[in-house]
Formats: sequence, C-alpha cells, structure tokens
Amino acid sequence: MGINPAACAADPGCVSDADFLGQDFPQFFKYGFAGTNFAGAFASIGQQSTDGNSRYNSLQVSLNKRMSQGLQFLLSYTYAHSQDNGSGFESSSFGNRGVNPLLPGLNWGDSDFDARHRFVASYQYELPVPHALGSGPVLSRIFKGWRIAGITTFQSGFPLNLNDTSETSLTCPGFGVIFYTCWDNPNQVGPLVRMDPRVSHDAKAGTGVANCAGTLRSGNFFFDPSAFCHADPGTFGNTGKNSFHGLGLNFTNLALMKEIPVREQMRFELRLETFNTFNHVNFNNSQSTFGSGGSSTNVNSSFLGRVTSDSNIGPRIVQLAAKFYF
Repeated sequence: MGINPAACAADPGCVSDADFLGQDFPQFFKYGFAGTNFAGAFASIGQQSTDGNSRYNSLQVSLNKRMSQGLQFLLSYTYAHSQDNGSGFESSSFGNRGVNPLLPGLNWGDSDFDARHRFVASYQYELPVPHALGSGPVLSRIFKGWRIAGITTFQSGFPLNLNDTSETSLTCPGFGVIFYTCWDNPNQVGPLVRMDPRVSHDAKAGTGVANCAGTLRSGNFFFDPSAFCHADPGTFGNTGKNSFHGLGLNFTNLALMKEIPVREQMRFELRLETFNTFNHVNFNNSQSTFGSGGSSTNVNSSFLGRVTSDSNIGPRIVQLAAKFYF
C-alpha cells in the first residue's frame, strides 16, 4: 500500500510505472520489495473486519382489492433509500471498485441494491358475459370463463459505481491488487447529463459522443462520459461510491385464460401467456469502468457510459398452455 503518493507523483518515472511501484519504488510503499528477487514481497494481502455500517429507510404502501364483480388486484409501492460502506463481500473487494482503506469516507454511498422507487401491480378480471350469451350448455362453454390476469412492474435503476483502472492514486499498484479490486475513482468535472440509450451514435459519421479527452465514441449511451476524467496522479477523485443511478425496469406480463367445464371437479384451462407484453426494452446498467491511456492522460475507455446489453427480461415472449384439472 502506498504511503507517499504525492512524492511518487512528483517523479515521472514513478507515475509511469504504476503497476510495479512496490518493486521499483519501494521507498514510497509501506510493504515494498527487498531487492530484485522479490524477497520479502507481500501480494494480495486481505483483511477482514466487522466495521461495516448501513442505513435503510422506506415507505411501503399497498392496496388490496379482494375478488368482487369479477375483479381483484394488489397494488404495492415502495419508496426506499439504502446506504452503506460495503453492500457485500463481492461489492467491497471483487466489484468494479474496492473499499478504500485510506479515505473511508469515499466508501459510504447508496447500496448496490438501492432501488429508490418500485411499483408492482398484480390483477385479474373475469370478463362479464351478457345473459343471452351465457345461457345454455353450449353458449356458456363458449362465452363464460374468460379471464385476463397480469403483473406490471416499474422500478428505478440500481446505482453505478464509477472506478478508474489506471491506478491514478498511486496507492494500489498491480502487485497489490492481483486478487482485490483497486479503489481508485475518477473526478467529476461537469454536470451529469443522461442520454437516451435507444439512440445510436456513430463517431465516423460525426455523431459520436465525446469523452473527457474530446475523442468521439460510437454506441448507445446512458450518460455523457465527458463529465468524468482521471484524477491527478497521486490523488483520489471526487466521485463517491454509487454516486448516481442507472436505468430502471418497465415490463408487463399478461395472460388470457379460458376455463371449459367438463363435469363436476373436472375442467380444461387454456392459456395464452405473454411475457414483456409490450416489448419494452429493459437495458442493463451502462459501463462504469474507464482508464485506458495510463495514469498520466485523460483518455476514457470507449465503453464508459455505453449501454451494451439488455436485461434478462428479454423481448416479448408468447406461449400457449393447456391444463386439465380433475
């Protein structure tokens, strides 16, 4: 672990040798390399301690209508805010940004699972049948027993935790973070501007999105990457843990069902089921890691801010099913 990053930052050779600082510049590190044969070297030292803190506040509201007049539904809404300095073992050491042991204040922020808003509605409605269509054994089997059921979910996005893999702080060289993730973070140098991920940008056509260095990037973006740059060598950036939230969820599953009675305690049920009925694209969070170009330049990764995949909800799926109850 580096104990004098400012002195290393003043030495151009040290700055350009970020991956091997402990070996080549042991004077700046608490645990350095004794000689050229790596004797006495420590690598990937892990520490476990019970120093985690968390805070959760929420408002939970529900409205339940029991079956009457052929209709029933359950509406649930949660407004919540969860904060901590480590949401779990993976997020503290194996995520895209590790726990900072030098500035613990940078570890406090929204939890990895913090979804500020979540609304879920489940419902079922039995279609009414006029008396003229429901009388008689034949007409009743055709027109009675139709139901519509579904579930709709709206949720705000989970946080994004920006990190910088260029080792700009000069406190976690490559030999020290072989097993654990470096805690370096970027600087936010401008306002966060959210973009429409459904719009494609093409750098060759001049419609690309510029990063901090002014280089145009292609792809679909959720936020403008030019708002974030490398921190100065030997310093930590000002971007806190999980400093803003990504894309949310919006999907509805519907089913059309028909019951056909056969005799007492025996019936068929036909189902037409749709998942993500309205074919709404639910994107995964955009890329939040950058750092290509080394610690002495402000060159963002070409993937920072880009949306490269959708969630496992997937596109619209339609299936037919039949059940026989006896």
